[in-house]
Amino acid sequence: MTIASSRSVAAVLRPERSCSMVFTLLLATWVLMFTWQPSLGADGEVHPTSFIAPLERDRPYRLVVIGDSVGANLADGLRWTFRRGRNVKVRKQTKAGTGFVRTDVYNWQRVIRRLARRRKADIIVMLIGGNDRQDMRVRGRRHERFSKSWRIEYVKRLETAARMLRKSGAAVYWVGLPNVRSRRMSRDYTRFNADYERVSQRYGLKYIDIRHLFVTRNGGYSDYGKNLDGRRVRLRDRDGIHMSNSGSKLLGRYIADHIENDMPRKGNRSANAGSTTRFVRKRISQ
Repeated sequence: MTIASSRSVAAVLRPERSCSMVFTLLLATWVLMFTWQPSLGADGEVHPTSFIAPLERDRPYRLVVIGDSVGANLADGLRWTFRRGRNVKVRKQTKAGTGFVRTDVYNWQRVIRRLARRRKADIIVMLIGGNDRQDMRVRGRRHERFSKSWRIEYVKRLETAARMLRKSGAAVYWVGLPNVRSRRMSRDYTRFNADYERVSQRYGLKYIDIRHLFVTRNGGYSDYGKNLDGRRVRLRDRDGIHMSNSGSKLLGRYIADHIENDMPRKGNRSANAGSTTRFVRKRISQ
């Protein structure tokens, strides 16, 4: 007699085991059906699972923007987008000329750790990295930009920041760097963005790519493009890096769309931040 046939015979000789298992499964299913209760928000409505947690009491969402000077452009755009709404209050915590490389100039890891411990943010939006194209010093040792040792240390710093942001309890959005006038800088920013996206996925943060917002039809750079009204205007500053007022509004509107789509409560859209405009949903062509 083969092993398979022996098992079949054993199953026939012990039918009580199979009956017991079936009864156990049916009982567990019955208990779940009659005892499970959906989670309710502060408004008493059933809320599906969402990236942004429902508020425990009736108050605005506290949104904190951290980053460098381009992050400041984004913060201005988000403030403009949510300016008439009562459900989101934007706080700007940015520092020009900073990044993850020059901790001697400004230590973002220390700032993020303090922000995470205070737990005074429901939503954190981060746009940082444009100033990180430089050599790095670690414990007195110099690491040449983009060398193997440099990249290892850089990713380690990104992961440290991501872990702390994750522990903050806030919904975290990591916004990638935009394309810029300099082709060499744009290539470097593409490498940075790949690291930001990988680290975001690894630690449960949401990565948002914004490069498609400011490119021509052939993927090139232009200072000009369509604003939210569909008019062709200057979207970038004269330095070819930062955003103009119209560019900041476009960027803020785009990120606000992502945030609003992740909110769990019904009727949570602000008066000014309603449906997504077609100029934001589609690639901004020149």
